[in-house]
Amino acid sequence: MEKRSKTNISQQDSQDDHNSMTNQNIASVDNCLIRIICLGNPLHGDDGFGFHVFQCLKQKALPENVELIDGRTAGLALLPLFKDCERVIVVDVVSNTEATNNEQIKAGEIVVIRELQENLEQSHLQFEHGGSLVELIAMLPVYQQSIPHIDFVGAVGQNDRFYDQTLGAKLLAQVNLVVDEVLALLLTGKNAP
Repeated sequence: MEKRSKTNISQQDSQDDHNSMTNQNIASVDNCLIRIICLGNPLHGDDGFGFHVFQCLKQKALPENVELIDGRTAGLALLPLFKDCERVIVVDVVSNTEATNNEQIKAGEIVVIRELQENLEQSHLQFEHGGSLVELIAMLPVYQQSIPHIDFVGAVGQNDRFYDQTLGAKLLAQVNLVVDEVLALLLTGKNAP
């Protein structure tokens, strides 16, 4: 696992055209500790999606109460990162599989699951990394008494190409949109729809 890094970047760095939110709005997030954990292996094609989102989020002016973490493929070693915080936003790629309404979700589609710990089974999504995200969520009640609010933001991957650091075209086109989804979640309270 990469060393945890608290990101505190100046407001000048966040003037990207694709971001529709203002720095003043993002800076107004309440003071509870929020962790954004981006998962994925940047050496395996689409599996590196979370890493690419992490790289973009590093360039944003995130509030001081937000920790941005490059979780790579740490699996259960991430358990301590779910302690001592109010919210966790997990960013990762999911496999191309059936959604809850039995419709095929396509490569590149963005997936947002609020209250992941409560909606994991109903999502019918296959998470990458051998299901370790599912195992991680299942272990939380054993590891700690207080479980933070957990949201998931990601996109549907198409294939893992070993030793290839590039994302497929469909996922590459979604990186900035997923960054915007993460920033939107920072603006919403934990009880928002």
